[in-house]
Amino acid sequence: RTAVALDGAQARSVVAGVAPIMAAADASFVNLETVFGDLPEQGALAGKRFLLQSPPFAAEALQDMGIDLVALGNNHAYDWGDEGVAVTLDALDAAGIAHAGAGLDEASARAGTIIDVAGLRVATLSYTTVNGDFVNDHLPGADEPIPDDLGDEWWQYEPRSFGFGSVSDSAHVPSRDRRIGEMWELFEEIEEDAPPARVAALWAAVTAPGAYPELQDWVARRGHGGAAAFSRATVADEVAQQRDAGASLVVVQIHGGFQFSEVASDALRANSQAAIDAGADLVVAHHPHVLQGFEWYRGKLIAHSLGNFVFDQDFLATFPSVILRTVFEGDRLLEARVVPLTIDRYRPVPVSGRARAEVLGMLDARSAMPAVAERISPLVVGGVVDPTLERTASVSLNGTTGLIGTDRSVETMTVQVGPDGIGELPPCTQVRAEANSPELGVDVFDWGAIDDSTANGVPDAATHWVLGADVRSVDDDGGAVLRFDPDGDSSRRARPVARSATPQHRWFDADAVPMDGSPTYTVAVDARREGTASPLFGVRRYRVDDADPTTDPTSEELSEDVLELPLRSIGSWESVHLDISGMINAADVDVWANAVLMWVEVPPGGGDVEIDNLRLYEWRSPTTAMAGLWHPADAVRGTPGSTVELTVSRCTMTPTTASTTASTG
Repeated sequence: RTAVALDGAQARSVVAGVAPIMAAADASFVNLETVFGDLPEQGALAGKRFLLQSPPFAAEALQDMGIDLVALGNNHAYDWGDEGVAVTLDALDAAGIAHAGAGLDEASARAGTIIDVAGLRVATLSYTTVNGDFVNDHLPGADEPIPDDLGDEWWQYEPRSFGFGSVSDSAHVPSRDRRIGEMWELFEEIEEDAPPARVAALWAAVTAPGAYPELQDWVARRGHGGAAAFSRATVADEVAQQRDAGASLVVVQIHGGFQFSEVASDALRANSQAAIDAGADLVVAHHPHVLQGFEWYRGKLIAHSLGNFVFDQDFLATFPSVILRTVFEGDRLLEARVVPLTIDRYRPVPVSGRARAEVLGMLDARSAMPAVAERISPLVVGGVVDPTLERTASVSLNGTTGLIGTDRSVETMTVQVGPDGIGELPPCTQVRAEANSPELGVDVFDWGAIDDSTANGVPDAATHWVLGADVRSVDDDGGAVLRFDPDGDSSRRARPVARSATPQHRWFDADAVPMDGSPTYTVAVDARREGTASPLFGVRRYRVDDADPTTDPTSEELSEDVLELPLRSIGSWESVHLDISGMINAADVDVWANAVLMWVEVPPGGGDVEIDNLRLYEWRSPTTAMAGLWHPADAVRGTPGSTVELTVSRCTMTPTTASTTASTG
């Protein structure tokens, strides 16, 4: 797709909420995952599923944020081929913004860039491991049967006549009909032994119009430009070169890992550590589109993924974000912090209150979980738990930001279970699970508190909600609630702006066997009505599939269920808890729903209705295999009226109503 903006002022407005924070730093860096240009669609890479291009005046948004350098080592730098790389570099040069990680040949792509930061020479190296090979590897081979309904994917099965070179040529390809997947397999075989010049010539011929232009290659190699490909040998050489050129501080950015995974891949962790072994002072990684954790390695910081920043994905999991703030004295890191953000209507804005604690708690939990992301099957990625994996980082609320540290505060917490069997925990809590631990619940919505949680200077409560006609946020005793105003003719509806993730399993062992129990689900909401109308709660189930890199993502609606919220009184607030496991899990359906969209609706007539604090709890019982590990939790479930003692770690030590006894651990 192509990003569209009207002018520079509009581009600047997108980042207005974070521009003062970024511009206040001595130097600011971002991963720029787009081509800056005005290039025609027909010039884009053939067969690439996602194409990102922004008009050159979008650089004004970078200037507004005081961006000093952009990393281009990613899987979108080459979306428009060499021409796209050239116009992007020209646009950045014209805007006075340094860059690293892409070029018109391999050497220029890998070359680092040094800038002066308050008298300190800071070098940046930018690479990607996402090179396009994975897409090519999943093209159908010569013997795979042709599906009944190919649609737009017919080209994957179309035999095309191609030949190259003479019989004596090391890159010789006999002329005959082949599918594109078969041609890719043959090219890989030739590439292993042929000289680079012949490989480049063959690649140019293979990907020419009329041959197999849909084959993907997004990094600078095989005689063309693109992003810098990561290799451990390369990063060692480049770090040494930057030191020789006078760099006092070396930052390495790596674009890699698995998209939407809560933890870093084993390969990304190993590559990040290799960069530090090579002499890097800080490693920042990206590509997963969601927040992952931090790691300390040999006294150096690794940020596995800072999530999205300006991006238009529509899953709640992709909205939490942060700005990483580091303070160095020479090459010594004095302090590392994160500024918690959310992407609100595709604009990054700081968050406060409970939302701030939720973002920091997410980072703290993902820093603590001893797991890496791996392929459970060829097209399925899961978190593989390794209890022996050392976790060295913590994130805690310190002032209005999160402090990245090495120590974890541990305490004992006694929780009172309510008459509904649920005991809610303070925000930003992790529980150390034991074999006899109660069921732990995580709110997979997180935005049910209607209060204005965005620190953007605009009074705009109900973050991440879509409000229909005659639904608005109003103040109620100092907090905001959703009010469904009277309307005699039509229903009134409010829903989250995006879907919540509901995977069947989140964690696996080394043999790809699930380690967490099957989930159940409850919805909790506070509600008040002034008339006789009872609000309705609805769930729409989806199966989202983005696993096959050769086809477009699919989103299949599986079912829709609606039930009544049973309010007993008129005029007073009530807390309602409903088990909706049957609505989400739907055992009679063969396909598991991995995403759900909720809504609340008030039928015509019946007076005002107000709601607040909507939570969608995913409940799992800690298994023996998961005992001793930290788990994020928003609530526990047990015998009504009982008390539960938990060992917890909280990224904020704000006083709570739960009784706590502090200890050191």
